[in-house]
Amino acid sequence: MTERVFVLSSKPDFSTKIKTLLPSFLYSPVSVFPTLLQCKNSLRTQNCDLLIIHDALSEGPAWKIAREIHATFHTEMLVLVSSKTYDQVIYQLQNTGIFVLAFPIKAQDILQALEILRTKSEEIEAYQAEISKLKKKIYDDRLINRAKMVLIESYHWSEDKAHHYIEQVSMQNSLTKVDVAVSYTHLRAHETSQDL
Repeated sequence: MTERVFVLSSKPDFSTKIKTLLPSFLYSPVSVFPTLLQCKNSLRTQNCDLLIIHDALSEGPAWKIAREIHATFHTEMLVLVSSKTYDQVIYQLQNTGIFVLAFPIKAQDILQALEILRTKSEEIEAYQAEISKLKKKIYDDRLINRAKMVLIESYHWSEDKAHHYIEQVSMQNSLTKVDVAVSYTHLRAHETSQDL
């Protein structure tokens, strides 16, 4: 899978170099924006996996622009700055996760930094997927436990008997235990409201 890359730079020669440097089998498409406004407008409407910001921007210091974009869009970023401003930029962007490199720089170093960012992004996605899976499991377990409590209170069953009942109904009707728990809990709630 390729990464969509945005390049924010007011220097056409830099944009051309970056586009030719990035292997298309990893980074495609590569969109170049000469102004911050154009870049922000595209970030609002398009998914961007990686943003490269070049130091020479008329809108202000690269670190300030990077902070602003990072706070709003949470995209992986590489900021390329002059060696004179490198220390200040590193200080301003500490603890943000934004990668900073100083010119002059070898093409190989840029590619290595991009690979690190790409790997980090994939790891974060994997962690987020795992967190979502665990949240769903916790939610499902709560639904099943709620249904078991309804069965225990209604029929004075043990927890094991209530659990076995939910499993049995789910197998007989080709449903998940969660589906059985939800339908039974809703049915019981409906019966209770009619009793009132």
